Amino acid sequence: MSSTPNSTYSQAEVLRTEYALFVLTTLFVITRVVIHVSKRRTLEFQDFFIYLAYALYLGLWAQYIVAVPYLFKLSAVSSGEIAPYPDVTKDVAYMSKLIWTAQMCFYICLWSVKMSLLSLYRKLITSLEIIYSRIWWGIVIFAALAYIGCIISSVMSCTSLKAFFNAGSCSSPDELQNQIISLYYSYAVDVVTDLMVMFLPIHLVWGLRMARAEKAGILVLFGGGFVCIAFGTLRVVQVGIQHGKAVSPEPKWLTLWTVIEVSMAIIIGCSPTFATLVRARIKSKKSSGNKQGYLKQGEGVDLETIGSSGRRNRSDTESNMDSLREDERPVALRRNTLFNGGITVTTTVQQDNRRKNSKSGG
Repeated sequence: MSSTPNSTYSQAEVLRTEYALFVLTTLFVITRVVIHVSKRRTLEFQDFFIYLAYALYLGLWAQYIVAVPYLFKLSAVSSGEIAPYPDVTKDVAYMSKLIWTAQMCFYICLWSVKMSLLSLYRKLITSLEIIYSRIWWGIVIFAALAYIGCIISSVMSCTSLKAFFNAGSCSSPDELQNQIISLYYSYAVDVVTDLMVMFLPIHLVWGLRMARAEKAGILVLFGGGFVCIAFGTLRVVQVGIQHGKAVSPEPKWLTLWTVIEVSMAIIIGCSPTFATLVRARIKSKKSSGNKQGYLKQGEGVDLETIGSSGRRNRSDTESNMDSLREDERPVALRRNTLFNGGITVTTTVQQDNRRKNSKSGG
């Protein structure tokens, strides 16, 4: 076990923080469930993965809550604050099993959140070029292989898992170095996969013609992965660096920062569901204000974005297209459906200069 970093956090403060994070995360998940039920939506892959992530979070959190008192007590024994007691070896073995199992839950939980977001973003590319589908599958496969690598690196950190589980034995120089490598490897692939997950939706939304505030809101929503990256970085800095040098993670601080990172990841994973609330608010503003919505006919731009009161059927779109003369046909028509129908983005750019000229000539 590595030396304990200088810190003023007590056992009670760590536990209070973890309880508060549990309540906050649970509130987000419950709110998501309420919205899900109120919209009478069927269970989809993005829902399955985020609920799986929360179930794993519950297991991780419960094990850390049980482990924290043992960690502080054993840390006090290690530092000489209290004398060794008869059951110290038994407690070390029990604590080691809790920490290792929680670490496996941590990896799978983060992967599940990413899969939830990727399943959601799949809706963006269903009608686009096949290259986007290939990129999506590439990200999915990379994320799966990366997290399998995380589990393998964690298992290989100790020379003998049996010795680790029986007596917490995993502190030789080579084993400590392996733990550092495992920590930074998991951090690196976590950051890379977060960036890859954000790439597709941000790339697709960036070029859409829509109100600037709405585009900014969508980009902020899709850019939530940067929050996960920030907390992942804080976790590595807090548990893996001491006096400017890389060190083996201290277990009791690892529990705190792991709970923080996973809580933020699940909250970010739940955030797209709240787009339906934004949609309802914008719809209310549109109905009480401008009944035309975001429609700029004079410029030949028909822009339907978040908050659109409904979807036009494909047959309606095709009939409208057929009724246009050749010189009036849209230059570009892009329609993406996000959040299970909660957000509809349609961009239509019309060339109607000739139409205007013919009217002015008449």
